[in-house]
Amino acid sequence: MAREGEQNVRGDQQETEVGSYSGYHADERPLYFILEGRKRVVKRVLERWREPDDDFFKVETDDGEVHMLRREREADRWFVIKRGDTSEGKK
Repeated sequence: MAREGEQNVRGDQQETEVGSYSGYHADERPLYFILEGRKRVVKRVLERWREPDDDFFKVETDDGEVHMLRREREADRWFVIKRGDTSEGKK
């Protein structure tokens, strides 16, 4: 089931390099990612969910920005698909 606004979010995505924590599973959670040539350190994972082919992570970076990351599991590729700030309304 698609999440609210997902089609719009998927339309605006950029492939990125991600460093991730691998514990029991590979790529359990992102630790950092590169965006606009800058390393963004993940302060905390705000939300995560799985879909049949992808993993999604809504993260807050150490500079207070909120970003949405998507990982294509089979291709092992990561994308930044949404960004905002921590003041965005939570539902």
